[in-house]
Amino acid sequence: MVWWQKDLARVASELESLDQVTHEGWFTSSRTLVDKGRLAIEGEITAHGATYPVRLIYPDHFPLAPAW
Repeated sequence: MVWWQKDLARVASELESLDQVTHEGWFTSSRTLVDKGRLAIEGEITAHGATYPVRLIYPDHFPLAPAW
C-alpha cells in the first residue's frame, strides 16, 4: 500500500496547501490523478503573462522524498 492510501490526513493537508496557493493567483489546479501508482496534481502556473502546464508528482517515499 502506498503512502497516499494509508495517510489520508497527509493527502488532505497537501490538497489544502495547493488550494491556498491557488488563491494566491499564480497556480491553478485542474485535476488530481494517479500516475503510475503515484499521486499527481496537474495544473497551470502563470508567470509574466504566460501560462505553463505542470504536473506535481508525489514519489513513493513521500514525505521522506520531496514531490517533483
